[in-house]
Amino acid sequence: MAIDLGMTRATGPVRCFLGWVHGDDYPALAQAASAHLHPQEHDYFLGTRHERRRRSFLMGRAAAKQAIAAYLGGADPTEILVRRGCFDQPVVCHPSFDVPLVSITHHESLALAVACDPGHVVGIDVEGIERADTSVFERVLTAKERRRIDDLFQDGHLASVLLWCIKEALSKALRVGMMTPFELLSVRDLQVFGTTLKVLFDHFAQYRAVAWKCDQLAVGLVLPRKTEFKLDLAQVLRNNGG
Repeated sequence: MAIDLGMTRATGPVRCFLGWVHGDDYPALAQAASAHLHPQEHDYFLGTRHERRRRSFLMGRAAAKQAIAAYLGGADPTEILVRRGCFDQPVVCHPSFDVPLVSITHHESLALAVACDPGHVVGIDVEGIERADTSVFERVLTAKERRRIDDLFQDGHLASVLLWCIKEALSKALRVGMMTPFELLSVRDLQVFGTTLKVLFDHFAQYRAVAWKCDQLAVGLVLPRKTEFKLDLAQVLRNNGG
């Protein structure tokens, strides 16, 4: 499935679409992989022996194709190639002159992808909450962030996962992956609304982020600070089987 995220700026609407695939869809996707993948992607899928990698690749590409097709107003997924850039960032190749920027994330139960106007920037990440290793996530928190989440959250584990999601999403928006020193991804102005977290960034003042708890998943989205965005992604995913 795919939806318009309804983003706007002072200059007008921003074309930005979210696509997603549920883990339960994987067996059917795998049986019809050639109908969802570009021939180069299909060759990679067939040549990948590790089942977990096959699953994440196919679900991520299927979610991306849905978002890209919505952006293009309809397109054959086998004609859309999402290749890896030099920092492993997804790069869209298609005969259209107007191809979007894409951010992809996947968990065993859900893959998400955002396709947006190339003049805009978005990053997205999804993480499991229940089995997440908090010690790993806490290592990327600054002392200031730890103090703030202790003040704002009763559930420190959830807070750590939400912040990790946000930092992963920022690294994707910057198109550098997690090669940026974590201290440069530090956040400020944390606001909590139930199980939703909104932040700004210390060193990237032009961006803001929102992270949601969606059942046993955390979803983080980073976008330009001056872009308006009002959807509750947790509610969208719950309403569509997430």
